[in-house]
Amino acid sequence: LATAIGTLAAVTTTTTTLVVTAATLRDNGFENELSSDEKIFVEVGDAVQHVGQRVAMVLAATKAKAEADARLVAVDIVTSSSSSKKVVTSIDGAIAAESFFPKESSTTTLRVGDAELAFADPGAVLVSGSAECGHQYHFHLETQTCLAQPNDQGGVTVTVSTQAPATVAEKVAAVLKVPTSAVEAKMDRAGGAYGGKVSRSVPGACAAACALKIFGGSAVSIAMPLNDNVASLGSRRPHKMDFKAACDPSTLKITAVAGQSYALQGCASDFGSMTDALDVAMNIDGPYKVPNWSLDGKCCRTDTPANTFCRGPIFLPAHLMIETVVEAVAAKLGVEAQAVRDANVYTKNDVSLDGTLLDECTLGTCLAECKRRAKFDLLKKEVALFNSKNRYVKRGVAVSPIKYGMSAATGYAATVSIRSDGSVLVRHSGCEMGQGLNVKQAQVAAMTLGCPLSNVVVDGVTSKISTAPTGGSTTSEGNAASVRLACEKLGEKLEPFLLSQDQEEEAPPGEEELGGGAAKAKKESEEKEQWADAVRKCFGSGVVDLTASATYLGEAKEPGILPGATGNFEQYQCYGAACSLVEYDALSGEPPTILKTELVTDQGTSMNPNLDAGQAQGAFVMGLGYVTSEEFVWRDDGTLLTNGTWEYKVPSSQDIPVNFDVTFLRNTPNDRGIFSSKAVGEPAILAAASVLSAIRHAVLALRKDEGLDPAFDLPAPATPAAI
Repeated sequence: LATAIGTLAAVTTTTTTLVVTAATLRDNGFENELSSDEKIFVEVGDAVQHVGQRVAMVLAATKAKAEADARLVAVDIVTSSSSSKKVVTSIDGAIAAESFFPKESSTTTLRVGDAELAFADPGAVLVSGSAECGHQYHFHLETQTCLAQPNDQGGVTVTVSTQAPATVAEKVAAVLKVPTSAVEAKMDRAGGAYGGKVSRSVPGACAAACALKIFGGSAVSIAMPLNDNVASLGSRRPHKMDFKAACDPSTLKITAVAGQSYALQGCASDFGSMTDALDVAMNIDGPYKVPNWSLDGKCCRTDTPANTFCRGPIFLPAHLMIETVVEAVAAKLGVEAQAVRDANVYTKNDVSLDGTLLDECTLGTCLAECKRRAKFDLLKKEVALFNSKNRYVKRGVAVSPIKYGMSAATGYAATVSIRSDGSVLVRHSGCEMGQGLNVKQAQVAAMTLGCPLSNVVVDGVTSKISTAPTGGSTTSEGNAASVRLACEKLGEKLEPFLLSQDQEEEAPPGEEELGGGAAKAKKESEEKEQWADAVRKCFGSGVVDLTASATYLGEAKEPGILPGATGNFEQYQCYGAACSLVEYDALSGEPPTILKTELVTDQGTSMNPNLDAGQAQGAFVMGLGYVTSEEFVWRDDGTLLTNGTWEYKVPSSQDIPVNFDVTFLRNTPNDRGIFSSKAVGEPAILAAASVLSAIRHAVLALRKDEGLDPAFDLPAPATPAAI
């Protein structure tokens, strides 16, 4: 990896180990370009765009040997000592240097209502401030890994940890100059991803595939060290918004928000997908109804790696920024922030900023249930009493509502095969990354076919089937819909051979009470044998084609199961609320302790409550790291100092809430969701804003005791230094 920013002059080595550079690819007839602004390796004579950029790859018989020999590769980078240009690593640096991506093909403005008229209202109270949130590394425990092997089509099979097998296959084929059909990208599961393995899994796969072809077809494996993974492959996009807001002091309603928004993209566009100057345009309202908007956006180009998608992209920074506006309004009016939240939160039949009619809005129900379960009113009194008795240790409590729009879950292909022994093989388009995707597909197959769950095996994913990336929290739903359709086709063939309910033998009276678990096991064994017998009869009758494929495209099939795509900008909304209580010791300056978090979400009818509860907790904790501890620190020369676990701090067992409860609303089926469910992987990450607000309130208590201004900016992450 490059160790400086400048011009690449040469790459040399003192080892006999094989070294692959851009010149090696070119000499063997391969492409080096991945997109218009990103290459596999920097070419000699080209500019090095950031410290950590890929320059060469070292091949050896073992991983340890390769890593050792990589240290023997000399990378000569010419820097201009006379240049007055500073290395740009931050939004403020980009603003000072006027370093932005072009505005073409980008959303740059948001104009809704008449913000200027609202600001001109003589009765309005005006407030200004700045909201800022930083980088976040994906921190998947498995770094970028791949294994390239030759296949019989003259191409390559790449086993890769990815969210986008089809994208990997297409890029590898383009680099090798072979048909996409000659390349297969496959995986069984990834050790975490969070958006970091959509496009960022491509460079390593392409490099491995080229090395495979160059050096005689021997398999090539890559597993990037954590420090290199962090330094070279980007993160969540940082955002900043300098804002002005108008509010009605009599109703606490926010009547307008205006300002300038910035997003930091890095040195490249992430294959052209991440240069939108005002990416938060349709989500900056969060859970709050604000009628008038006037925002302008710029996308910052910096001397840092290209940033990419990360869990809750766009929604999380937008949510944190509008929450900062709410807190600033409350401070200006001298009222509790919760009063401002309650006055502005969306209600049923409101229309959101993107034009969606919120006719199924459960925000009020989520807020009420969250406050009830957390005993919020009592907590406020206890916090006030605690703070009155303690000068330097303060507590803060806050409730944050959340709204997260979901797109239609369509376009995922699935194939289901029933084998002669009654086992069922499911192949679908989603990538299992620890979110429980495969479990839900097995559940749907078993429920639809009427077979035991233990009979269902879910295969790994391959680019031969998968065409859409796994992301956006819709993949479980979309694949479940396609699995359902495929199983229904098979069910039609099996129906004549399946026992009807009235033919099933009832258990003798009292048998259920005998042995408990033994009776249950006996029943399961009988059901399994009945299923296997029906399959044998089906095959025996001459029906041997028990394989079906389907792709759900949004057609309305079954109310409550496959309701059909609405055609709206967003298919439905996810709602929730979280209450968090924190304690901060100003004398020690240590990170605040999160004493309690009560999280309530509307999951519709959960497809698997155990999995979904874990996903909601995991999303919250990832958001917790983002707003409290995870920070990128750069040296003046562009070197990332926080590129490993010693310096970059994700939440540990001592950082999560001491008391942490998750509750799903009851009896709220989602009539626009597949199987009446709602997405779960990302929405709850927004709930971590409750922790940031609670920290702000604890700091506010300290400032009041010291006679300081109650209005202040607290960026995310609120590290001990920032506090």
